[in-house]
Amino acid sequence: MEYAKIAQNNGHEVKAVGEYATSQVKYERLGIPTYNVPYFSPKRVFKNVIGLWTYSRIVNKEQPDIIHATSYGIVPSKFMSKLYGIPIMYSIAGGKTTGSIFDDEKLIVYSEENKFDLIKHGYDRDLIEVIPNRLSIEESSNPEEIYCRSKSDEINLLLISRLDKGVIESVYYVIDVVSMLSDKNQNISLSILGSGDYLESIRKIANDLNKTKQRKVIDVLGYQDDVDRYISQAHVVFGKGRSIVESILSNRISLVISESRAMLKCSVSTVDNLYRYNFSGRNMQCTTSIEELSEIINDIANNRVDLCELEEVRQFVDQRYNIKHVEHRINKTYEDRLAEQRTKCNRNSIVGALYFLLRVYFLAIYDLLRSISM
Repeated sequence: MEYAKIAQNNGHEVKAVGEYATSQVKYERLGIPTYNVPYFSPKRVFKNVIGLWTYSRIVNKEQPDIIHATSYGIVPSKFMSKLYGIPIMYSIAGGKTTGSIFDDEKLIVYSEENKFDLIKHGYDRDLIEVIPNRLSIEESSNPEEIYCRSKSDEINLLLISRLDKGVIESVYYVIDVVSMLSDKNQNISLSILGSGDYLESIRKIANDLNKTKQRKVIDVLGYQDDVDRYISQAHVVFGKGRSIVESILSNRISLVISESRAMLKCSVSTVDNLYRYNFSGRNMQCTTSIEELSEIINDIANNRVDLCELEEVRQFVDQRYNIKHVEHRINKTYEDRLAEQRTKCNRNSIVGALYFLLRVYFLAIYDLLRSISM
């Protein structure tokens, strides 16, 4: 969405294509028309046929000069690029990336970890540009407003996470930590933002814990559209990735959590390594113990929070995530791609598009067979 804003601000007409949950309204508020097309997945062949047919009709109607594909839309967008000869650029966000489906094309990735994975799988390092900056950042809030407090005030902890299988262990861990800390400190409470398959299970755990403690220690709020408001009310934020970046930028004490049941406070000494792995919780070189977190809460209770360190960490993250610092680079990438001559749709481009699609399915089958044999 931030790239769409930049293109729009530089005089380009933008249309957004994808499978939407809640973000469609956000695009429309910006005056960007949207088309709903299901995500491509090798497992759902029939839906893929419908999706590619729908996408093809959109391309025929809109006649775009360039396609900008993000992680979930790479396969159908590359198919359209080959079919219609339209220049394409890619932004790849987070996680492991092999580069198997690219043909020596320039890629924008969000972290050094992404770049390392691509190089490890043989991709040319000169074709990879790391641009982690992808957030529009408003003026940061004043931390004194939340951390200069009365000793009797409640200390608000906030966990922001999906409640799904791949990330649920870190959620359980935070609940266990808060449960232990609440025995020592009656003034703490945890709010959990996020939805997923485990939502009701987490609600039951929270309700049982609240009954045992005879007070509301944990409040499971589910999905919330106004996450910023909850961050602004929190003293400590747990999470990964973007949620932690937004917390740091709001001058909040922020802890990255991992699926190995560990956490690490973002500080001057730790933020560089956490940034290298996109605040994902992977490869944390050290961890923050429950006892250390208890001390952090004690410092909050006694107005001993180091506001200067919060600001130093915020500035580090702002330079690397605030999209305003790289707007000129992104706009130049668009201009470079737009300068490429659009080729005509012909038999060779159709063959090329179909060959690419077969390659995608071959790689999917290969990965499936390899996972079965392991």
